[in-house]
Amino acid sequence: MKKRNVLLFVLAASTLGLSSCGEKEISPESIKIVAEDNATSVSVGETLNFTATVLPEGSVQEVSWSVTPITGEATITTAGVLTATKEGMVEVTAASYIDSNVRGTYSLKIEPAKEVAPTSLKIVGASNEMSIDETLQLSVQVTPSGAASTVTWSSSNTEVATVSATGAVKGLSAGETTIKATSTVATSVSAEYTITVSGESVTEPTYNYEEMEISNHDTYMSAENDTPLKVEGVVEYIAPSDGDTYNCWLMNGQAGYYLYGLNSSTQVLEKGKAYEIGGLKELYVNGTYEIKDIEYIKEITKTIDVVTTDVTDKHPEVFDNMKAYMGGYVEVKQVATSEVNVSETKAYNLVVDCKGNDFTIRIDPSVCGDAEFAKINEKLSDLPEGYVIDAKGIMNAYGYGKPNPQLYIINADDLVVPELSDADKIQLVASALSLPNCVDSSVEKIELPTSVEGYSATISWSTESEYMDNEGNVKSIPSRTLDVDYTATIKLNEETLTKDFTITLCGNETLTTVHTFNLEDADPENKYGCSNTKSGYAEGTVDLGSPVATWNLKNCLIGGTDSDVREGMYGLRVQSNKDATKTGQIELRTDFEFSTVDFEVATYGSDVLGGTLIPKYSIDGGKTWKSIDREYVINSRTLEKIRVVIPETSATMRFQLTFKENTGKRLNIDNIQLLK
Repeated sequence: MKKRNVLLFVLAASTLGLSSCGEKEISPESIKIVAEDNATSVSVGETLNFTATVLPEGSVQEVSWSVTPITGEATITTAGVLTATKEGMVEVTAASYIDSNVRGTYSLKIEPAKEVAPTSLKIVGASNEMSIDETLQLSVQVTPSGAASTVTWSSSNTEVATVSATGAVKGLSAGETTIKATSTVATSVSAEYTITVSGESVTEPTYNYEEMEISNHDTYMSAENDTPLKVEGVVEYIAPSDGDTYNCWLMNGQAGYYLYGLNSSTQVLEKGKAYEIGGLKELYVNGTYEIKDIEYIKEITKTIDVVTTDVTDKHPEVFDNMKAYMGGYVEVKQVATSEVNVSETKAYNLVVDCKGNDFTIRIDPSVCGDAEFAKINEKLSDLPEGYVIDAKGIMNAYGYGKPNPQLYIINADDLVVPELSDADKIQLVASALSLPNCVDSSVEKIELPTSVEGYSATISWSTESEYMDNEGNVKSIPSRTLDVDYTATIKLNEETLTKDFTITLCGNETLTTVHTFNLEDADPENKYGCSNTKSGYAEGTVDLGSPVATWNLKNCLIGGTDSDVREGMYGLRVQSNKDATKTGQIELRTDFEFSTVDFEVATYGSDVLGGTLIPKYSIDGGKTWKSIDREYVINSRTLEKIRVVIPETSATMRFQLTFKENTGKRLNIDNIQLLK
């Protein structure tokens, strides 16, 4: 391109030279673009030639071509040959090389890629014979491979058998019929398949479903396993098939029924049609309610409505609340993501905060299909915690022994991830910021983040401390441990927000260890990697440490698995809870004389960050507890040191750490030391 510009410069100079000899230079004023055959559209994958005429006559005709995507996409060569790559609208531009401000434009519509017409068809079925009332699924194979496979189906004798728009043949009476498939792209291309219908009906079902009353949804949910049920509804969704069998959902009003293990060839149900279905109730081991061993299928003409229920305010995390909607369409609105761990290959959970409670949205390629799975992942990838979304899907239950409600997403469009305002984004930036809770006296500088990935916000820091500066440098070590306050100022376009942080800066005071509680004297581990001293979360006391002291552990165990972040063999694994009376707590029940407590803490495994610890102390043997006036938010997956200074002196004290309810999930705590 640069060489071409040089050539044009020479040409222009020559033109100027000629004009100096008496010929007047002609400046370009406009450009007219013409498409081959005056085409206004082109299909994806096709090319289209463009020509440009620079006016007035005599102007230099050299132009540069470009394409501006509007809703479609295309490329164009220097010679004006356009290749369409994505359907939608584009604008083709030709600009004068002499004066780039002189240009012409041409609007072009890019159509979907044209289907390749097949040269031959072949009908494929499991058999050429069937019985009255039996259904046989047919499909077509096309030549060449990749050609359009859409066909219209017809039966030569509709009294013997009919065929649906999807190739499902239904036997009606004894005789023979020819099923024909005709290409919708090339109507001269067709194939035929002869079927013989025998006079015998299909095998009689085990139970007399024909005379059985329609079961309601409550019966479906409460019936014992292997109870025969007949239900009715509209087929609203068919899951991807594994080949021989497939699963689908039959819905009626706000409720639904999960139909499991239908035969892909002989039990063909069609989306949008209403049926009566007879089979056996099954509550699968993982909590899924279904109807299996289906023997009775009868298409009905009854009009059945399907209702989508907004369960946002109904506490959808509670199974009993969701029984009436199990298998039906539900939606939750304006729920905030509280845990986002996207998997590119297998099913995963998206945990959202629904009115203060965790609710699970299930993303499963075996349910939604690979294509929708990829689209959903595209929406959720890099989505920060706290992002507000809407979701619609099928209500399901999962959980060994104790099923928990979860919403199956089946269409990517049913997951609405709105564009946030700058005010919303800046709040998310603030929530993503964290600083260390404690700075050891050996540390010379801490990292103060100036940006958050995924956002264009800028962050500046300030402190009035005499011991640290605005860049995070430790200027001097105090004689005694103290708190340093920092303020982050976050700016995003016109939005500004401040957030305060407190850091404990360890001082130069000399401290003596009074008691160490590091779990290394606990009993050997069991087969789950937990110490037999305290292998479960149930509340209980342990007598450990140096010197030995009694600690009460509530919703807490002594663990040593790979996910337990600790030093040595064991650490404390403590759980949070939505109920403040049941949340995790570690409490010293032996009196010691101390003034400071050191401990190390990290988030367990891949659990959500943000677990918060509340320290308290008692000077009256545990009768009353006083707060430290500081909460510690844990945003680290490696052990970080925390130092708590007791604000008053006493001859003897006790200490307590409470996992603040409904924050985080699990934390690891290790190396607790009482100092004075």
